[in-house]
Amino acid sequence: MNARVEGRSLGRWVRQALASALALAVWTPASASAYDLGPQFSLHGFFDMEYHQASAFEGMERGDASDPSNGAFRQHHVNFFVDARVRPDLVAKAHIEMEYGADTELGYGGIILEYGFIDYALRGDLLRLRAGKLLTPFGFYNEIHDSSPAFLSVSIPWVLYKGSAMGGFSALPKWITGLSFTGGYDLPKGHHDLNYALYIGNGESVGSNDHYYDDNPNKAVGARVEFVTHKETFKAALSGYYGDKAVTPEKRAEQHSAAVLSLEYAPGPLNIHGEYAWAAVAGWRESVWYLMASYRLGKLTPYARYQFIDPDDEEGNDTWGAATGGINYLVNSNLIFKAEHTIHDRGSENLAIAHDTPDFSETQVALTLFF
Repeated sequence: MNARVEGRSLGRWVRQALASALALAVWTPASASAYDLGPQFSLHGFFDMEYHQASAFEGMERGDASDPSNGAFRQHHVNFFVDARVRPDLVAKAHIEMEYGADTELGYGGIILEYGFIDYALRGDLLRLRAGKLLTPFGFYNEIHDSSPAFLSVSIPWVLYKGSAMGGFSALPKWITGLSFTGGYDLPKGHHDLNYALYIGNGESVGSNDHYYDDNPNKAVGARVEFVTHKETFKAALSGYYGDKAVTPEKRAEQHSAAVLSLEYAPGPLNIHGEYAWAAVAGWRESVWYLMASYRLGKLTPYARYQFIDPDDEEGNDTWGAATGGINYLVNSNLIFKAEHTIHDRGSENLAIAHDTPDFSETQVALTLFF
């Protein structure tokens, strides 16, 4: 009996000793030099608060929801970017988003992993491998679509990046889980840059988690090639995508293809950029485009934009056009004030129309803090 008790005590003492030794190993100065994670981590983020008021029901993902003509404050984003540099050539990256209150108890808002991947420099900046959940590399905005400090306007041109809310469908999937090869090359003349991204990943599923399952037999593939002149005065990019999309549980391998042309001209304080996209899903075709101009006046930058979507490229009054005018003011090095007014003109047959109000206007104001 005493031997068993002593054996148990000895076993407990050994476990405690091992735990203490491990704790000392982690916290001693010698360990700190071997496992010093402090300088390897970086944390950044942004916060924005908005006010939105519309003249009537928009129909954009609202249906019979609360009347937006009442006006409302929106606690839109509390987002964090985390980078963990494991080695000089290997980094783990994550972007965590908490939007619209992120109240999981009541089921409002959301907590979203915008991206989470490893970035491995195989050949420096010439060839990098990314693996994980990625924001699909296409166009100017998708990889920064929620990073509000990175663009002038309160909202990006949704005709290209959120066509499903405007009577059509999104030209390309917002995310893709798989592998991506990215890089850049300095061209000899004038030190111009040629950048590229190639990727392969799961197709678009229905009723399944795209980041865990693949509902269709063929993987999705895509690419973007971008040419940038010295001092970034001119940019031109071409993006393409092809993959299977599950549109119903019975139809899991419908073809989804798209091409996006992106152009930007930025001589000094003037910036003019726009994009045109053509996309098709299961024989349903749409075309979208936008054009935006801005002029920087110190801390103040006024801008104007027009965007247009033809959801089915067929005859019929289902188009949606939107004209926006706004200002972006840099309050200080970490705080931005934005305000814009948009007039919407929708065809009477657009699928997103709610409450028989095809035309409406809306005003949006935002205060964005980045750190």
